[in-house]
Amino acid sequence: MKSSFAFTSSLVLGVLFGNLSSFAAWADDASQPSVQPYIDEVKQEMSESHEQKPTAVATPSSGSSESPFIDSVRPKIKQQESSEGYTERLRQNEVTPPPPTAEVSGQTYIDEQKQKIGPNNTPSAIEAVKNGTSELKEKRLGQITSAFGLTYGAEVNRTVTANSTILGRNFSDVYGANYAPDVTLFYEWQPFHSETWGSLGIVSTLSVSYFTGVGQFAYQLTNPVTGGLFPLASGTNFRFYSIPVSVGLEYQFNLAHYLRPFVSIEPTIIGYLETRDDGARGSGGAVYGLHYQGGVSLLLDWMSSSGSWNLYAEYGIKHFYLTAEYTQLSTLGGDVSYNENGIFAGLTFEY
Repeated sequence: MKSSFAFTSSLVLGVLFGNLSSFAAWADDASQPSVQPYIDEVKQEMSESHEQKPTAVATPSSGSSESPFIDSVRPKIKQQESSEGYTERLRQNEVTPPPPTAEVSGQTYIDEQKQKIGPNNTPSAIEAVKNGTSELKEKRLGQITSAFGLTYGAEVNRTVTANSTILGRNFSDVYGANYAPDVTLFYEWQPFHSETWGSLGIVSTLSVSYFTGVGQFAYQLTNPVTGGLFPLASGTNFRFYSIPVSVGLEYQFNLAHYLRPFVSIEPTIIGYLETRDDGARGSGGAVYGLHYQGGVSLLLDWMSSSGSWNLYAEYGIKHFYLTAEYTQLSTLGGDVSYNENGIFAGLTFEY
């Protein structure tokens, strides 16, 4: 009996002692600070969020049952998908032209606006200038200071003779009345120019003339075989070149504007050269003389306003003329007397 009571008492004491030991250990753990406070805080927030229940959303299958969170978001997504896109909104906001009226049905928007503006009866300024009806006047800047041009001998008479110290036939006997081209180039510097009173210039000219002929014997010899006379013409061909170079003064009268008379006088040096094809040596030299000329220049600007303006825009030419002149060239001395007179025609350009 005593032994049974002692065993029971020992068992009860052992259980109580074990419980007290477990409680002491749990108390010690609770009193000690945690070594990972942030993780513990996150765990607590997660546990609290799981304890909250989502709002019940009615679904087609169950009207009052609770739905997961994704079911509560799905209606919003469907609503956004059913709305118009950004491009559609821009298209609706575009400004479109007004529809055509009944009177101009089938016409474009531009045609409708043209009809509102009405016909334009005002001529174009460019077309008016081309047609010569513009009130705008072309303005050529700068003063005229120079002129240049060329002339060609249309009808020229020449007399070339050698003095008594040179033997030979007359110039006309060898070269006859054969046609001889005569071209003259000139340049004029105008220190004074007025469209009203005229222009005074220093002019220089360079001319070239070319002649061909057949040699002539000085005497007509008798043929001893036939008893007749030999012909005067020989088998030798001759060529004669004359190159007059002049520098002088020229005055042009501009008062009439369209018709501008002019006169000039120029001391001249005339170089000449004669060649032959029979192997004999030719001859050459130079003589001195005076060159006189007088004529008229016809202003051509008015005949073609567009052509005149193109000459100015591209080359700076302010006036151009058709010229006709009478020319006389006379020598004052030398081994050869060279005289020339005739009518020349050409073109003159002022800039």
